[in-house]
Amino acid sequence: MGRWTIRRTMILIAAVAGLLGGCRFLGWVFAGRELNCGHNMQCASCQRNLVLGILQYIYKTGSFPRGTWPNADLKPDERLSFYFATLPYLDNEDLAKSIDQAGGWRAPQNRPAAVERIGVMNCPQTPRQVPGGYVCTAYIGIAGLGVDAPVLPRGHRRAGIFGYDRQTTLKDITDGAFCTMVLAESSRSYGSWLTGGHATVRGLNQSDQPYLGIDRQFGGLHFSRYGNGGANIAFADGSVRFISETIDPRVFEALSTIAGGENLPWKTWTTQ
Repeated sequence: MGRWTIRRTMILIAAVAGLLGGCRFLGWVFAGRELNCGHNMQCASCQRNLVLGILQYIYKTGSFPRGTWPNADLKPDERLSFYFATLPYLDNEDLAKSIDQAGGWRAPQNRPAAVERIGVMNCPQTPRQVPGGYVCTAYIGIAGLGVDAPVLPRGHRRAGIFGYDRQTTLKDITDGAFCTMVLAESSRSYGSWLTGGHATVRGLNQSDQPYLGIDRQFGGLHFSRYGNGGANIAFADGSVRFISETIDPRVFEALSTIAGGENLPWKTWTTQ
């Protein structure tokens, strides 16, 4: 079930293609930002596999996974992450079956899974483990605009793909899949890939700008061949693109929402 076929890939591409026309600010923000390092390309490849696994989950279930695995008895930071739901689509179905869905990520019976290193979950330039021996991830699910974005209701203008309990469909992405972020690299606050809450799902903190760069909310791992820092970003159309840290914050904010309806002036579409 977790293996890819050409037919399945084409179906997924077709499923998102109709959403691309809704984008109000297109590829200008990405132009000329080719990566310059083998590790960068490895990280981008990992993200691409992750987002394709998520798209396969959508093909099977009809929606993105919730930001945390549903469990009313646990706080979001104690629950399993959305990565648990995608394991069968990342060729890790047996690992998914070994995890106790009713327990949190810290449950003793789930520790063997939490310390399991899954290649696509991380970048070669990030730590292999966090305290406790848990294997970490640098790929964060985007919740939208604002620190409260993970708890915003479905249909809110600032909502992004992932909410702790919110479930998003492709039809909800009226801004266009091409310009809606799903995953972004971050070198801040590493956590286990199995951990729900802030470790794997975050909204953009508007009081902490710029958003990208060393010691910033996102990025801090890679540089383009032009010397600019930035981050590999996975989008809802299945693509992964490098965004420079010089991006206009308003553009980055617009990329974080699924139905913000932003229509930015021309000069804010470009990076320096």
